[in-house]
Amino acid sequence: MDEQPKKNGIATVLWLGFSSLLNDLSSEMILPILPQLITGAGGTGIALGLIGGLRDSAAELLKVFFGRLSDKWASRKFFIYSGYATSAIFKLFLIFARTWYVIFGLVGLERIGKAIRTSPRDALITQTLPNNIGKGFGIHRAFDNLGAIGGSVLAFYCVWHWNMGANTIIVLAAMVSLVSLLPLTKVTETQAPVPPPNGIQKLRFADFIPPFKLFTLIATLFSCSRISYMFFVVDAQQVLTTISPLQTAMLLYVLFNIFYTIFAIPFGILSDKIGHWRMIVMGYALFALMLFGFRFARTIPQFIFCFILYGIALAIVQVAHKAYAAALAPAHMKATYLGMFESVTGLAILTTGAVSGYAWDKFSHHGVFVVTGVLALVACVLMVRYKKALQLTL
Repeated sequence: MDEQPKKNGIATVLWLGFSSLLNDLSSEMILPILPQLITGAGGTGIALGLIGGLRDSAAELLKVFFGRLSDKWASRKFFIYSGYATSAIFKLFLIFARTWYVIFGLVGLERIGKAIRTSPRDALITQTLPNNIGKGFGIHRAFDNLGAIGGSVLAFYCVWHWNMGANTIIVLAAMVSLVSLLPLTKVTETQAPVPPPNGIQKLRFADFIPPFKLFTLIATLFSCSRISYMFFVVDAQQVLTTISPLQTAMLLYVLFNIFYTIFAIPFGILSDKIGHWRMIVMGYALFALMLFGFRFARTIPQFIFCFILYGIALAIVQVAHKAYAAALAPAHMKATYLGMFESVTGLAILTTGAVSGYAWDKFSHHGVFVVTGVLALVACVLMVRYKKALQLTL
């Protein structure tokens, strides 16, 4: 890749990163107080599981729809801008929520904005840095989580120093989200999307290339281990009873995001060098270890270790997942393939949220960690078992 196109591509990724940083700063101001909002509105473990899974995966089926529209119209920026604007509007509406059912609905609507923007944005990153996909996604994820750290710290400071209420924090977060639209004015589609040779036809999952289908199925199994961060936070709060529950939630969540941010770019670059498959296998194994760790964590150092491992493992998986899916996708269907991958794996996360929430309430907290840890481990074994079928020369 020539130096000038590469510089232009990095500039595009950086501006997209700044926008994501501000949007995530806004979102993460709300996230640490979300469990308390839900329980305060009458929600139990099932509500935590449903809303946690919904937030991670709401409107996932729409991602492939907007990805295909982006490919069909050969446009990225329109969808990216519309997605961020939608999220900003529905964040503000959270101040009117009085029951956990309303919170559930508003979180879902706010996440539709993510469905609109994600696949076109990821496709834009891929087409601007075709030889450094892992690095591009690593930079973007790092900016995401810098915003997450800033949002969590700001929320903690607002509560601890200024004694702000939840509604005030939500209004402030919505204002920051609106500001996240400004960096998008600097984003240019330096390389137009490759037009489809015969237009965009109807497409079923069965019509995708075999390596992509196999990878998506294995990643979906792994996604069934992706329980919400809120379970980890609540577990820590129930064990560490001598510390303020709100401070415990915020500080541990900030710790997770710090390590996620530190390792996102290095692991993205490493993924380009040694192969996305190797990084995914390592990420799955570490994620399983983290889940088993939460099963036995009982002290502050143990919880700190588990949240650090959580950040490292998730940084590996999320960067390498997207990089590998993008590498498998045909040039004229990048957004469609990335949208399908996000839709299928996201639906698994949503289902897991509901099931794990029910199990959390009715059976065993620790059993949830063990079962999901086993699922992550099985996905790791399958990645190794089907190495050839996954075309790992990519």
